[in-house]
Amino acid sequence: MSREVALAYTAVKKVHGKEVLKETKFSSCVRGIYIHIYLYIYKIYFSTIGSILNNAKDWDGHRLLRRKKSTTEVDEQWLNYYVDENQILRMMDENIATDSMSAHVGNENNEMFKELH
Repeated sequence: MSREVALAYTAVKKVHGKEVLKETKFSSCVRGIYIHIYLYIYKIYFSTIGSILNNAKDWDGHRLLRRKKSTTEVDEQWLNYYVDENQILRMMDENIATDSMSAHVGNENNEMFKELH
């Protein structure tokens, strides 16, 4: 666009002695290109801003606090069902011992062995 053409137009508001660029075919074409290119960027921008705002609750160390609170709630909920690693190993050892005792002594003595444990 030349200087002379630019001086003959205003963007959107009618001014004495000038035409409104918004009402021209040229403006319509430029807007179409602009919207086509930047609409995608517009969507990305607001998607990104949305993610940022949605995650604001985790700023300044609050994610760690939320995780600790969540972990505490889970720990309290499952506390009665918790079995530590040593308990599992003892149970496995007892099962192995019971199985090998059954193989060596026979089924009739197996019940007696279980009672001793």
